[in-house]
Amino acid sequence: MGPTYIVLRTDKIGDVLLSLSAAEAIKDARPSSRVVYVASPSTSDLVRACPAVDRVIEYDERAASWRATRRLAREMRSLGADAAIFLRPTFRTAVAAVLAGIPVRAGTAYRTYSVLFNRRVREHRRRAARHETQYNLAVVRAVLEVKDRAYVPRITVPESSRSYAQMVLRDFGLARKAFAVIHPGSAGSARNLPIASYAALADSIEREIGVHILVTCGPEEEDIVREMDGFRKTKSRVLAGTPHLLDLAAVISEACVFISGSTGPMHLASAVGTPTFSFFSPARSCSPRRWAPIGAIKQTVLPPVPECPRCIGRECEHYDCMAKIETGPVVKSLRALLATCRQESY
Repeated sequence: MGPTYIVLRTDKIGDVLLSLSAAEAIKDARPSSRVVYVASPSTSDLVRACPAVDRVIEYDERAASWRATRRLAREMRSLGADAAIFLRPTFRTAVAAVLAGIPVRAGTAYRTYSVLFNRRVREHRRRAARHETQYNLAVVRAVLEVKDRAYVPRITVPESSRSYAQMVLRDFGLARKAFAVIHPGSAGSARNLPIASYAALADSIEREIGVHILVTCGPEEEDIVREMDGFRKTKSRVLAGTPHLLDLAAVISEACVFISGSTGPMHLASAVGTPTFSFFSPARSCSPRRWAPIGAIKQTVLPPVPECPRCIGRECEHYDCMAKIETGPVVKSLRALLATCRQESY
């Protein structure tokens, strides 16, 4: 049995999915190694679906107590891990790694508790100078040598979720039909295309390209979809309250394109190989340089304004910048993207 590496990433869907490139890199460098992930309960099933991950430990940092932290330390100690790789450290998980006696602990150098790491990476991610996957690999390289290439996170969708997707598509009348998924919500992660623009885009895609539309939303985004329907000329097919992220992944995997802002489900689409068409804010911290999906077929769209250090909302001379993205050119670009997808499918 080779070395055991514990990778810790306990935050949101998109961040966790992009972090799976680290697991891919570790397995590529050390095929006999065991990769154990510490992830939140909300993303743990996605991590389990990554072929490069051998085991998942659930840890909910939002509800974490010191008792839970000590429990995490005991579980990590039982693994006899060689190293802990903190792709997004928290004070409690860093303490847990020390209590677990893990000899090598790699993390960023600029936190008040970075003294708990004995391999420190000196980078400021907020500058968005390169992609998030590259920032993650820099932390891995503090522990072992990995190849200098792009690692695309992939997840394997189980048959139960594929069966769910087929049932959903039959119910919506989309079985064996070309359809695009539009996900208009972003859970506040970044400035997004206005809802009226998503509605106009949905109508134009159906009318001008002849591709059906399926709208998806998170558990607290039903109001967004209702608002979108108020602008549409036809009532939307809406998949709301999906019980499981892998079920949502299975539905997205059947689409010809996934359209959204910069949000977790965008990276979910990329992880199952679905082409993505994404709208990004001009704020530097939200830049596609750092957060673009890394699938083979993708397109990112920015509003025609300069990059800004941070979003100041209505005080900005370019407000609302995202409303400056015009539907006509977007539909033209989508048509070209779909044509590329068809060519690559032959």
